[in-house]
Amino acid sequence: MRALSIAVVGVLWVSTFPVVAAAQESPEAALAQIREQALHANYREALTSVRAYLARDDLDASERNAGLETLATIHIALRQEGEAREVLAQLYGRDPGHVLSDPDASPPVLSAFGRARGNPPDPV
Repeated sequence: MRALSIAVVGVLWVSTFPVVAAAQESPEAALAQIREQALHANYREALTSVRAYLARDDLDASERNAGLETLATIHIALRQEGEAREVLAQLYGRDPGHVLSDPDASPPVLSAFGRARGNPPDPV
């Protein structure tokens, strides 16, 4: 009976480990991983990952803005201009003074962010 109890506890512990590990991943580490996916042109995976990142409820304002910046950049890379404009409007509505964190971004990214910053929506 004791062996069965130990086995059940072991199975429960192992089955909850991935959930605990994912919950402990910091926003910075999660976003770094997403940016790495995008850097290697894994845009579809990065898009899914950044949406999950933005669904987190433990992000502060700067972390959420960094996630929105990354999402907009991915949309631009995928040539999804409408979606990128929506995300940029949300980002610059939250932070009209937001500055793109990657000064070496591609010309389409620099251009889209410049247009959005030059014509921000009403602040939230």
